[in-house]
Amino acid sequence: MMSAAAPAANNSALAALGGLPIIVIFIVIMYLVLFLPQRQQNRRRKEMLQSLKVGDEVITAGGIHGRISVLKDDEVLLRVADKVDLTLSRSSISSVKRRD
Repeated sequence: MMSAAAPAANNSALAALGGLPIIVIFIVIMYLVLFLPQRQQNRRRKEMLQSLKVGDEVITAGGIHGRISVLKDDEVLLRVADKVDLTLSRSSISSVKRRD
């Protein structure tokens, strides 16, 4: 009787490990679908913020359109109209308009 129980216990251990590859595959797919694109987007945004230069036309997170007139480490002076300048955080810039 003891010998019949040993293979049954061994089979249940193998069955428990049978679901492990599915879990690992699921985790890999979740990483590829959720986390990897977010990391790439963050990297592109960081590069965009670091490549800003005076004269670039930008759009802020609040939807304000303007041209960069002064750049500092963490701040941007944005000209939105004649004699109207706004001081903004560099991180508030959401995109750079294309130059056509």
